[in-house]
Amino acid sequence: MPIYSSAGEKGAGGQQFPPGFVYISYIDRVDLNGIYYLMQNGGWVPGKGARVGEISNFQGLEFSATPRTSFGWTFEQIPVLQAPGYGASETGQQIYPFETVSIYDTQIVDNEEWYLIGPNQWLEGRKVARIIINTAIPAGVTTNRWIDVDLAEQTLAVYENNQLVFATVIASGLEPFWTRPGDVSDLSEKRN
Repeated sequence: MPIYSSAGEKGAGGQQFPPGFVYISYIDRVDLNGIYYLMQNGGWVPGKGARVGEISNFQGLEFSATPRTSFGWTFEQIPVLQAPGYGASETGQQIYPFETVSIYDTQIVDNEEWYLIGPNQWLEGRKVARIIINTAIPAGVTTNRWIDVDLAEQTLAVYENNQLVFATVIASGLEPFWTRPGDVSDLSEKRN
């Protein structure tokens, strides 16, 4: 990600952040044909199209009963398609960041996983952080409470008495420790 000397600057910036997650503290934000953030060192970084964003107020969901289907959230605004696959027509509906969607079915099309969220409503799976509900006590857990961290989905689920009681999204770190579904299947491990 480039660092510019002024907001709205185009082209290659003089400095660059290294690849991976970069967290910055900013002192100002302007919208000049895209959002730019002023860092404390005087440099500007673009917000649109990069991994710079504002911290969400989203804190997760508490449950009094385990949902019947898996569900998830997106990190960006994405279109809903009428069928799975990149060639499908859009429905005109958009899903907004941290909007909860129920996932009723999955299909692999165009070498990607797609999620059915309603009748003739599909989302690209790699843009959704999905909670895969599993209320069975994992091997090695000796109490009725456990936390399931899914690195591939970037989610965290808390279980108690074989019930899902809390779920949220996480950001676990730099690659190769952070992946999206389909990126590196062998890193889809669960931690207890």
